Amino acid sequence: MERGGRGVFYLVVEANEGQSAAIMPAVRRKMRSDGCVSIPRRVITHPIGSGDELYQSVTPAQFQDLRRGGAFAFVWSCDGRNFALPASVRADLEAGKAVVAAVAASAVAEALECFERVVLAVTPETIDTVDVASLLACEDVLNLSSTSADAAVDALKVHLQGAMPALPPVTTRYLPQLPA
Repeated sequence: MERGGRGVFYLVVEANEGQSAAIMPAVRRKMRSDGCVSIPRRVITHPIGSGDELYQSVTPAQFQDLRRGGAFAFVWSCDGRNFALPASVRADLEAGKAVVAAVAASAVAEALECFERVVLAVTPETIDTVDVASLLACEDVLNLSSTSADAAVDALKVHLQGAMPALPPVTTRYLPQLPA
């Protein structure tokens, strides 16, 4: 896959921690050998659990020290924990790579403010958790409606290669009237 210029940030929108525990290990397994794709490890103020997703666990104090030191490209909070993606994400995007990371639905609007090109990867369970303004502001919305994590990753890979359109473009005629 050849990419020039700025990369695309694929946000796998999770409604809860368990969802990314299914999809992200499959993303790592099936896409880690692609030199055009970056799959950063999240930093979380949470003890290492039994999930398959690799992440760096830190204390809240360590998290704040890392944040002050500029170690993060993107930070959000959810369910009483802090999450972050490493600063290397920005360099990967500048190099034209696709970056794939799981984020909470509550962090999507902020991610759209932080990054230039964002594609939301949603499931039927998560599409309703993302606000309409964010759906309109992102570059594309990819429907990961498959029943298995492997099939969802296959759909993501096809989209990365530009061979498949995502959901039809969102237009205001299909949306409720938004207050001014």
